Amino acid sequence: MTSYRLPLIASTMTLILLIAAGDVYGFSFTTEEIARLQAGKTVKKPLSNSRKNGFYAGTGWAIIDAPAPVIWKALSDWNAYPRIFPRTVKAEELARKGDRALIRMELGYKILSIGYCLDVVSDTSDKKVAFNLVPDRPHDIEKTSGYWRLFPQKDGRTLVGYGIAVQVPAGIVAFLGDRLEKDLEGALIGLPKYLKRWIEGPEGNRYRTMTAKK
Repeated sequence: MTSYRLPLIASTMTLILLIAAGDVYGFSFTTEEIARLQAGKTVKKPLSNSRKNGFYAGTGWAIIDAPAPVIWKALSDWNAYPRIFPRTVKAEELARKGDRALIRMELGYKILSIGYCLDVVSDTSDKKVAFNLVPDRPHDIEKTSGYWRLFPQKDGRTLVGYGIAVQVPAGIVAFLGDRLEKDLEGALIGLPKYLKRWIEGPEGNRYRTMTAKK
């Protein structure tokens, strides 16, 4: 595959996001949020400075009725992303080196198309997938970084945490307007909802079969 250079140090945005989100075992959920998780709902936690000057960030959480290895397979299934996540037109692996991959993402809206490349690092020991924008590749957003993290539960289910931070250009902010900014924020941090729906639906059986064969 084509070689590519990757940043050696995580971006400041990533570090801020991880500090803000914290490890789930020290993360504070309200009684209402715990009830929502147990009821199969998604919990969204925007950061306090989200929706300011084109910056959107926060975490989303969901309990998925599947073990962590099954969810890990789904997160690695790039070709399925357009069917899993709304507005995703393409997720294409351009190159790979060990546990790092270069992924080209394309998002589509009615009159707006957004493309960028991600440096994705998969850490199986920590059950975490981290991503950062690759700045020397064409990109329609200024910055983005985040992670997926899996927390196995004793009952065989998995608590899934998703963190995202995005800085979008002023032109896109103007295009969205005040009315759509909240919708965009909710869509960005609400992705665990769609991953849960995919894995717990008929399509999730393929990943269960994959892990059962090992």
